[in-house]
Amino acid sequence: MTHIDKVFGKSSAKTILDARLRLKVTIDSIRWLTFQACAFRGHDESPGSINRGNFLELVKLLASYNKEVKDVVLENAPGNAKYTSHQVQEEILGILSRKVQRTIREEIGDSKFCIMVDEACDESKKEQMALVLRFPDTEGFIQEHFVDVIHVNDTPALTLKETICTVLADNNLNVEDIRGQAYDGASNMRGEWNRLKALILKACPYAYYIHCMAHQLQLALVAASREKKSIDILNALDTLSNTKVLLADLREEGWEPLIEEVKTFCVKHEVEIPDMSRKYVDVTKSQHKHNKITVLHHYKADVFNVAIDQQLVEINDRFSVQTTELMTLCVSLDPRHDSFDISKICRLVEKLCPADFSSQEQARLESQLPHYQLDVCNHPELKSSSSLADLTVALHKTGKASVYPMVDRLLRLVITLPVSTATAESFFSNEDHQDASPK
Repeated sequence: MTHIDKVFGKSSAKTILDARLRLKVTIDSIRWLTFQACAFRGHDESPGSINRGNFLELVKLLASYNKEVKDVVLENAPGNAKYTSHQVQEEILGILSRKVQRTIREEIGDSKFCIMVDEACDESKKEQMALVLRFPDTEGFIQEHFVDVIHVNDTPALTLKETICTVLADNNLNVEDIRGQAYDGASNMRGEWNRLKALILKACPYAYYIHCMAHQLQLALVAASREKKSIDILNALDTLSNTKVLLADLREEGWEPLIEEVKTFCVKHEVEIPDMSRKYVDVTKSQHKHNKITVLHHYKADVFNVAIDQQLVEINDRFSVQTTELMTLCVSLDPRHDSFDISKICRLVEKLCPADFSSQEQARLESQLPHYQLDVCNHPELKSSSSLADLTVALHKTGKASVYPMVDRLLRLVITLPVSTATAESFFSNEDHQDASPK
């Protein structure tokens, strides 16, 4: 006979192994569905349903290919240990989420970062706020990682700010390390975003707000076009109204007054009546020339100049002085561009990045910039970089980042901001990007 302790021991060991296999099937199914961005649940998850949802159907599929799995999952599992409930799914998803967030946090390291936030209503009409972090990794590559999506009961700026700070704190990140914030400037919550921007700046004065440059330019031009179109429509309506009044007067008073005005015009301009062929031709030519000048003046003064002025007003409203300075710094940091200017870079660093460079480090930066300029313009791998982000990566790849640590630090700060260098260049130069010899 087998001792009772051994019987219980074998039974307990098998129960543990079965539970582990059952849990592994659940975890693998959840990971696969999450990676494929598939919904988990079905409308009818009862055992008799022909479609119990992606999660249960995937577990059933895995069971059909393995007898050991089939014997321990779904209806063959103990009633209180199936590991398939919605609560278990959410708990496992939470564990996976925390693991991903820890990996992102380790990847950020000591780097500064930019927060990118947007909000939207889900199918249940609940407000959801998504948070993405942008930062350079240890090799200089720009990373943009989705960190969390948070349900918010309401959307005042203070609530949004507190929610963002909570998520950052949960991931051991400091608000003081934010170096950029980006929100959708065209959102229906634009007013709240503006207040959120101010609250974040109050907590960290170097968290510069950057709206997508291309999108911002598009919004400015679209707004200017709409304003110009509205003016044109009003002018057209006014002209049409005056024309209707004139035609109504002619219908009431007859055409005689108009004919008399034509005769008066002809006499004034020495046009013969009725035989006025020669002078009529001369007057017609003169009027045609006059009309051409009038039309040119109209399109230049009343259309072209007005449209340009309207666009400038919109662009000035949307692109702040601070944004323009950041764009200038982006362009000035590329030695292959004619706008590379060491004194300008140093002034902008002193103004925009005082928390990241002490006075001694600013002096080191100024001394490193001329050598950095020579290297970039002559090194085969550096001068072939297509952007500041690529140049930052190339500095690390070639080992130059350790030669110019202050320049590398500044580049990493600049590329953290979602500023398009190509867009910045288009603001300051119409010339194509080309290699520039050191000045």
